Amino acid sequence: MATCNFTDSRAFVVQPSDRRLAGHWTDDQAGFEQSDDGPIFVVIGRHAPKAKVDMLAQRFNLCPAEIAKVRHAALRRAGKAALRFVGIERFLVRWLRNGKQCDGPWFYSRERAHQARALMASKYGRAIVWAD
Repeated sequence: MATCNFTDSRAFVVQPSDRRLAGHWTDDQAGFEQSDDGPIFVVIGRHAPKAKVDMLAQRFNLCPAEIAKVRHAALRRAGKAALRFVGIERFLVRWLRNGKQCDGPWFYSRERAHQARALMASKYGRAIVWAD
């Protein structure tokens, strides 16, 4: 029978919804978990108390930018989910110019996005409407 030594010192900052987590975490929690011989997952929910987040940052020597990146991504994902829930879609027109992908502004109207696609297609050849 093999023994677990928990010697892997790598730490990854993740959101509570990360699939690699063994436990169930909510958005108002912060903590860490580690499976045997695996990396440490520092879990930071978007509503986690600042004192707990600061304690984890100090313990695992995490930079504030890394923590802010994870929290910002979680807030952005929640905002997108809320927009989808109420049926609001965003549209983006994409086309190729000199072999490089170009993106237009976001549209909240399907008709306006298709008008912009037709304009870009007439100017650059091919264009698509990408729905978010």
